[in-house]
Amino acid sequence: MYDWIAMKPIFTTKTEIYNVVIRTDLDHPEGLALDPEDRVMFFSDYGQNSRIERASLDGQDRVVIVYRGILRVVSLTVDTDNDKLYWADHDRQTLEGCDYDGSNRRVIRRMNTVSMTGVAYHQVMIGLHTTKTSTTK
Repeated sequence: MYDWIAMKPIFTTKTEIYNVVIRTDLDHPEGLALDPEDRVMFFSDYGQNSRIERASLDGQDRVVIVYRGILRVVSLTVDTDNDKLYWADHDRQTLEGCDYDGSNRRVIRRMNTVSMTGVAYHQVMIGLHTTKTSTTK
């Protein structure tokens, strides 16, 4: 498992070409979403201080935008037209969203006994990938 976030040129077949853009203060980076128009990325890190951060595409200007009430954010997606961020929290079993600065946060959907493992935004629709969790009595 890597504890860094890297980018590589898309139009190359060389696998050794990449640039680590964020290396410090990461426990378990997992979700990543990019907005190339606004030149920002969003990423989640879970562990002792689970959070969602925003940074420029070169890894500079890091800002924590969500840190309360999240457990394990496994997937992020962006609505680039409206500057909205959406995420799936696997352990809380929620789909949530907020503005790019972390304001206007809201729970869009909570699904008990279903873990959300992926989220994607396209035009006006949010798609979810889920897995059913087992319940023991």
